[in-house]
Amino acid sequence: MKSNDQELEMYLLQLVAALRYEKKRDRHSSKGSSRHTHLSEAAQLDFADLSPLARFLVDRACTCDAPHGLAFMLYWYLRVESTSDPMQENKEMFGEVLSVYMVKMPEQIRFLLDQQKKLITDVGEAQKKTMNEGGSRDKKQKRMAEILSNIDFSELEAPSFFDPTERLVGVGDKVKMFQSALCPVALTVHKKLTEEEETKLEDDFNASRREKMMEVRKKHEKEGGSLMSEKVMIKMDLIEKASVERERLTKEYMESEKQMKVMFKVGDDVRQDQLVLQLIKVMDECLKKVGMDLKLTSYGVLATSTDTGILEFVSNSNSVELLDKGAAGIGDYLRENQPDPIPSPTNKLGIKKEALDTFSRSLAGYAVITYLLGVGDRHLGNVMMLPDGRFLHIDFGFILGDDPKKKFFTPPPFRITRSMIDAMGGQDSEYFTEFCKHAIGAFLELRKHAYLIMSLLRLMKDAGIDALQTEDKEEKLNFVLKRFHLELDEEEAQSEFMEKIKESLSHIGVQILEGFHLLARLAR
Repeated sequence: MKSNDQELEMYLLQLVAALRYEKKRDRHSSKGSSRHTHLSEAAQLDFADLSPLARFLVDRACTCDAPHGLAFMLYWYLRVESTSDPMQENKEMFGEVLSVYMVKMPEQIRFLLDQQKKLITDVGEAQKKTMNEGGSRDKKQKRMAEILSNIDFSELEAPSFFDPTERLVGVGDKVKMFQSALCPVALTVHKKLTEEEETKLEDDFNASRREKMMEVRKKHEKEGGSLMSEKVMIKMDLIEKASVERERLTKEYMESEKQMKVMFKVGDDVRQDQLVLQLIKVMDECLKKVGMDLKLTSYGVLATSTDTGILEFVSNSNSVELLDKGAAGIGDYLRENQPDPIPSPTNKLGIKKEALDTFSRSLAGYAVITYLLGVGDRHLGNVMMLPDGRFLHIDFGFILGDDPKKKFFTPPPFRITRSMIDAMGGQDSEYFTEFCKHAIGAFLELRKHAYLIMSLLRLMKDAGIDALQTEDKEEKLNFVLKRFHLELDEEEAQSEFMEKIKESLSHIGVQILEGFHLLARLAR
C-alpha cells in the first residue's frame, strides 16, 4: 500500500539518513529506460545514478500534494546532510541527491522554497551582522530590529517553517536577544490571513456598512427628508470613509495577532532537538492509534545547517520554575486559568475536571517518553505549563542517558515534583491514580513499538546527533532498548514502571541541584 505524504513526513528524517547506507545504482543499467522524459538528458542520467531510495524520495517530494510539506522537509534534510557528514563520499552523495532534486523540482515548489529560504537568509544575515558589530545586548537588539525594518518583505509569501499550510508575510519590529555567547534571537513572524478570514472580514464590514446606511435612510425618511439630499449624501460618504478606515485598522490588527514567535539560533546545533520532537510525534501517533490521547504538545524545530536552526515558541506557556515561585505553583496556575464554576464535594481543588484530566494525561505521557529516551537535565526551567492544563518538556540537549547531574548523583527516572502532585490533589487523589494508570498504560503500549523506535534511532547513529558522537554508539542505543524491559512480561513490566514512579517521587537529589541551577541563572 502506498504511504501518504503525512506518513512519509513522519519518517523522512530517518529515510534521508538511510541514504548513506545505500549503494549507488549502476547508471549504465538505466540508460534509455528512464520514464522522466521531461528532464534534460544529463539530469535523467544523474537521476538514474541515484540509489533506489534516493529516487523514491525525490520522486515523491516532486509529486507531493499541496501544501508540499514533504518537498520542503526533504530540501532542508538533504542540505544539512550534504554539509555535515564526516565522510567525503557521503557528503558528495547527499550533495548529488540535492542537486538532482533541485533540477527535478517543479517551479511552483521551487518558488515557495525560495521564499522560505529568503526569509531565513535575511534574518540570519541580520543576526550575524549584529553579532559582528558587537555592543551591549540592548544595542544589538535595537540594531537588529533596525536592519530587519529596512528589508522589503512586501512581496514575501513564504511557507511557514513548521506548517506549510500557513504563509509568512513579514517580521515583527521587536527583537529579543538572549543572554548567551551565541546570542540566539527571538522575534515574531506574521502569518497571512487565510481566504476564509479575508472573506469573513469583508462580509462583516459590508454588513456593518449596510446596517449604518440603512439607519441613516430610515431616520431621514422619518424626518420627511429626501434620500438624495446633500445632508444624507454627506453622512453616507462619512460612513463609507469610516468603514474603510476601520476595515484597514482591523485587518492590520488581525495580521498582527496572527503571529508566530520563533527563535533563530546561530552557532548551535538543533538537530538533536529536531530528532527528539520527531520521536515524540511518532510515539504520540502509536498511542493515539489505540485510543490513548495523552495531550502531548508538538512544537517546531528546523535545522537549517549544522550550526543554525529555528525553534518555535510554545504560545502562552510558562515554566514550572516561574509558577513554583507562587504559593501553590501549578495548582494556583490551573485555578486561575481553569476555575471550576461549580465546586463539588468530589472536586475540592477548584479546577475544571477537563483541565485536571489534561494535566494528568500529559504529565504521564512525558514521564514515559523522557524515561524511555533518557532525557537529562530536567530542571524546572525546561518543563512548561499551558493554560488549558497541558504539561510539556522543552530543550533536549541531553538524551540517551546523558545528564550533567550525573557527576553529583544518579538522576531519577523522570522529573516529577511536589507541586505537580499537589495540583492533582496529592498521592491519594483520583487524578494521581489516573496519572499512574495513563503512565503505565503508555509504557506497556510503547513496548509494543520498541523495535520501531530503536530502528529510527539506529538510522540516526551516523547523522551527527550530539548524544551519538561517541566511540560506543551501540552502548547508547542499548541504553534505550533496556528501558523498554522487553525481558519482562506485561504484568512484570507494569510493576517495573510503578517502581519508577515511586523512585521519581522519593528522589531528593534533584531538589538540591534545582537550587544550584536557579542561583546559576540569577548570576548570569
